[in-house]
Amino acid sequence: MPTPIHGTPDDDVLDGTSGNDIIYGKAGDDTLTGEAGADELRGGSGDDTLLGGADADALFGGSGDDTLDGGQGEDEIYGGTGDDKIYGGAGDDTIAGGKGADFIKGGLGDDTIDGGKGDDEIYGGAGDDVITGGKGEDTIKGGAGDDTVVFSGNRDQYTIIANNDGTFSITNDVTGETDTVDFDVESAQFDDGTVTICFMPGTMVRTPSGEVAVETLQAGDHVLTSEGAAQPVRWIGRQTVSTRFGDPLRVLPIRIKAGALGEGVPSRDLLISPDHAILVDGALIHAGALVNGTSIVRERDVPEVFTYYHVELDDHSLVLAENTPAETFVDNVERLNFDNWAEYQALYPEGKTITELPYPRAKAHRQVPVSLRVQLMARAQAIGAAVEKAVA
Repeated sequence: MPTPIHGTPDDDVLDGTSGNDIIYGKAGDDTLTGEAGADELRGGSGDDTLLGGADADALFGGSGDDTLDGGQGEDEIYGGTGDDKIYGGAGDDTIAGGKGADFIKGGLGDDTIDGGKGDDEIYGGAGDDVITGGKGEDTIKGGAGDDTVVFSGNRDQYTIIANNDGTFSITNDVTGETDTVDFDVESAQFDDGTVTICFMPGTMVRTPSGEVAVETLQAGDHVLTSEGAAQPVRWIGRQTVSTRFGDPLRVLPIRIKAGALGEGVPSRDLLISPDHAILVDGALIHAGALVNGTSIVRERDVPEVFTYYHVELDDHSLVLAENTPAETFVDNVERLNFDNWAEYQALYPEGKTITELPYPRAKAHRQVPVSLRVQLMARAQAIGAAVEKAVA
């Protein structure tokens, strides 16, 4: 049987035994420490401090602005009402913030975190965490591990916008509430499926409402062409790539560093497939043909399996990806290799022939004009000098 320990209406300091305890703080600003054993700590009213200690503990903050620390073990922690500070510690913890603007940090382990009501600040920490912000406008950072943020409702009830500061703004179009999610969160889970919101970490495409991660676009969404026209997305193709079996020259993405093509072009590092063409000096040039080993490189630090996303409009167009004019998808035999080819076939059984833009195309390095190569190397030197100056 657990040992019951009761506090008073005053400010108490209560320590557990080496066994399994139930500690009641009652009223007052109490400090409850479980010590060893699987303990149950109940703060009651007041601004309490609950320390679980070793083993699997259950902590209940009650009312008031409490501080709860699970310590070691697989703990269950409930903040209750008030603006609480909650720390999971080591172990696979279950944490519920309850009402109030809570600060929650999962710590080590695969944690399950629910912010509850209020504008919460949530950090998953290490491990593969599952995080639900709950009601309110929350700030969520995943930390190390493969983390998932859970949202109620279907994907089409939300607007996802990638911000320049390394976060996503995910807005519930029904309630108007916006959560801010860091790029180190790998997935967003909705009632009708999961969206991977991070590919290196995600190419930002310009839309009428701002910069949006390419992998969050859906058919019917509008994007802006390089000429400023809003065009509806016809289809988003997905292609899973394995680096284990694929030819590195064909599958590894190309990293075009910020400013490599001109001032602010790209605005951030742009990662695209080698055969994806961008418009440079009046020509569509495949990214792989631009590799120079300095400002434009083949990216080798990628997962063994990752996904490319392809945007198709009604016409072959140029969209602004990281402020860089990049071509939209043109149908060819490669569509058959896409993960969601059947989806396209169901939507458009008759297909459609799209005419390519009337620009010359360079598919290989030898086809890139020498003058452009010299220009890009000059840009690379300028970028390097700017970086050295900033570091100094």
